[in-house]
Amino acid sequence: MLAAVLVAFGGTCRSQAPAQPPVRLVAQEPPPGPPRPFHFPAVASRTLPNGLRVFVVADHRQPAISVALVLAAAGTSQDPPARAGLASMVAGLLTQGTEKRSAREIAEAIDFVGGSLSASAGRDDTTVQLTITRKDFNVGMDLLADVVLHPTFPQQELDRVRQQTLSALRVNYADAGYLAGVVLNRVLYGPRGYGLPEDGTPASLTALTRDDLVDFYQRFYRPGQALLAFAGDITPEQAFAAAEQYFGHWSAPPVATTPAPTALAPEHLRVIVVDKPDAVQTQIRVGRPAIARNNPAFIPLLVTNRIFGGGYNSLLNTAVRVQKGLTYGAVSALNALRFSGILLAGTSTRTEETVAATQLVLDVFKRMAAGQFSQADLDLARDYLIGVYPIQIETPAQVAQRVLTVAEYGLPEDYNQTYPERIAAVTLEQVRQMARSYFDPSRAVVVLVGNAAAFRDRLKQAFPDASYQEIPATRLDLLAPDLVAVAPSAPAPTAAALAEGHHLLEQALAAAGGSAIGNVKTVAFDEELQLSSPQGPVTAERHLEMALDGRVYAEINLVGGMSLRQAFDGQNGWMAAGGSVNDLPAPLRDQFRLMAQLARGLGLYRAVLAGTAEAQALGEESVQGQKLLAVQWNSPAGSLRLYVDPTTHLVVGERRNDPQGGELTELWSDFREVNGVRLPFHITVYQGATRLSEVTVKQVRLNIPTDPGRFAKPQS
Repeated sequence: MLAAVLVAFGGTCRSQAPAQPPVRLVAQEPPPGPPRPFHFPAVASRTLPNGLRVFVVADHRQPAISVALVLAAAGTSQDPPARAGLASMVAGLLTQGTEKRSAREIAEAIDFVGGSLSASAGRDDTTVQLTITRKDFNVGMDLLADVVLHPTFPQQELDRVRQQTLSALRVNYADAGYLAGVVLNRVLYGPRGYGLPEDGTPASLTALTRDDLVDFYQRFYRPGQALLAFAGDITPEQAFAAAEQYFGHWSAPPVATTPAPTALAPEHLRVIVVDKPDAVQTQIRVGRPAIARNNPAFIPLLVTNRIFGGGYNSLLNTAVRVQKGLTYGAVSALNALRFSGILLAGTSTRTEETVAATQLVLDVFKRMAAGQFSQADLDLARDYLIGVYPIQIETPAQVAQRVLTVAEYGLPEDYNQTYPERIAAVTLEQVRQMARSYFDPSRAVVVLVGNAAAFRDRLKQAFPDASYQEIPATRLDLLAPDLVAVAPSAPAPTAAALAEGHHLLEQALAAAGGSAIGNVKTVAFDEELQLSSPQGPVTAERHLEMALDGRVYAEINLVGGMSLRQAFDGQNGWMAAGGSVNDLPAPLRDQFRLMAQLARGLGLYRAVLAGTAEAQALGEESVQGQKLLAVQWNSPAGSLRLYVDPTTHLVVGERRNDPQGGELTELWSDFREVNGVRLPFHITVYQGATRLSEVTVKQVRLNIPTDPGRFAKPQS
């Protein structure tokens, strides 16, 4: 006995038999057990004369009933962009007042019987849910029908819920994980439909009116586009009778919904950094377009995602957490909706490991696309999905949710019954096809939310071919075309701001050539242009002349023989292409006027020399990842925001309104001296976050006489 005790606690005993060799334990997962018979619960269904489809899942083990009403046309994807959050606000106010009950009376009535009643909007639909005991079923159904059929959207409740939502958004906007998710959605889906934040933005919520809510309700709450499910201690006959009693008189024809735009992949890898200097970790999201929920490829892609990042033993988590220790967890998800879907991966890491973790996530995408997984990986994924399925439908409410999904998305009637067999039938070749089609990282979107100063330079070095956008978290606007809130109008100028602005421009003048600029009357550029288009990049050559008295002339020759000529004499202008000649519209005349005033800095510097340049310093701004000093210049042609490099003191860019909406930004680089004057030889033009063109200057000539005849409008 003593020997046994000593051995158990690491001691020794001389009277014990000689020690045996130590036993080596090897970690090994137990093999899966044999498959168990599975039968999806029986479901009864009926369609009422008004088009409402009713489903019943009877289960008498507990004296409780769950009821779910799905309004399949009332999703947040139907929100107007300027009213993002509208569907969610309508759903939230359903229980806040009806024609015969106040918000307090509704809450007290459901609390008194120990039930729950709530409503929420998702991207495709709005769901109103009731949980009630069997004995209080009629009380619950009366409340459910009342809030769905007779809401009044009281103004005082709208104001209260709006303030609550705005407070919640302030918390969300401080959460790097939330920002990463909504930005990824917005970039992949675009500025409407599924790309809109479900709860809206501070600006869109503030703009909502009661009339907006009433209009949305009247348009999209229709019985012919609704599903009603009963689950629990109720028979089909009782459920159908209740549906007819409480919703049979509901009458409104179906309404056409606007299909949400499908998710689109960028032309190249796109990296978006939301700069949040107070973040101690970086949130990483990588996404690609996927498929709609009713796509026949959904099951094979679901299995593929399970292999990739759908569990702890997935390739993604194994690479990022288990092998490298860069995170506590890395996961992926297939978000398939009615009109489209996305595949996304997410993790977080220490700020200093941002680039390494991002590269690793993209590497796992690349390995998936190359088919670097095994039959064993597939077997593990299939076994898990099949094994967990019975657990996911243990309760009547879970069964009802599966039934509603099949009905809402138009899936095969036997989908739930045959789900395990569909998973088991997925082959390795199908998974490889899914991986090739949906996991290519070269056209993915990467969103990073963190302290950009700590990883910005290394990130650009790691992904030199990616398009890159950096957005200060304080200026993030999910409804803006480029995700950047339009900078507020310059504040009322103070003497100090004007003095600082004048000082910055005097420094810029000295850096660019000083008094030598006063001798410049005209400047001509011969350039090569790389233009972005939906069909891909387009190369062109341009001859550009600017007379510092306000005239501009340009000839653009595209590859393939097409050409365009434009002229502006300081007041009016024309453009000619393909034998057609047209007057410049007013917005383009304004652009030419601003171009001539600035003249890539020459016009500005001449105004500084003449003492007529009024400028206001606005402080530091982040512009396409560069920290620059902003100056508001009120030129005779209009206001321009100029950007000054604090190191070289040169004006290196400008921002102005785009005639087509949003803003245009030019960034200048590769400054070279021409006759004592420093001019940019490389220019990048952005429309919001989109790079429109790159200009490479081949030759600059100063004071070349301009032919006055070029500004006379030619005949068509």
